[in-house]
Amino acid sequence: MRMKKAAFVIAFLLLSAACAMAGAWRTERFQVVHARVILEDSVLSDASVSEFDSVLEAERTAHGILLDLSSLKRNAEASERLRQVIGRFVEKSVMLDGDTLRPRGEWQYASPVVILADSSWLADEALGGFMKHRFYSEFVADDLDRAKRELRDLVKQVDLLQQDRMEKMFESK
Repeated sequence: MRMKKAAFVIAFLLLSAACAMAGAWRTERFQVVHARVILEDSVLSDASVSEFDSVLEAERTAHGILLDLSSLKRNAEASERLRQVIGRFVEKSVMLDGDTLRPRGEWQYASPVVILADSSWLADEALGGFMKHRFYSEFVADDLDRAKRELRDLVKQVDLLQQDRMEKMFESK
């Protein structure tokens, strides 16, 4: 039984690591429960935003997502499309200097998110508003290893918080 389980886990990891989605996005798993969702193109289009929804659906159970936008070039069109992508991570509308960042899609991903992007994106209003109003999110500029560490730390924080809540719930009974 253990041998079958180990073989399944290895096959899953190999399949996940080798998974290259056709189009603008691809994913890879690290530490089994974390997903790195990678934008392969330097632009975001309507088609790539729709494709992102499919990729996010496939990674819905990941304990944390590293959204790798390091290839994305910053411009007004990319910023607007990024708002659509980020809308999958916000649970309620957020006011941003006269504009609103709204949830998008049938469900929103609520686990930790780390966004890896070029440092020029730090000035983006939608990204800044998202980071300011969403717990367990982080922005990392140009350093993949640091982004992975940040995601592991955020997931640990959430796990500890959930564990603490469970212990308090059992203590009160």
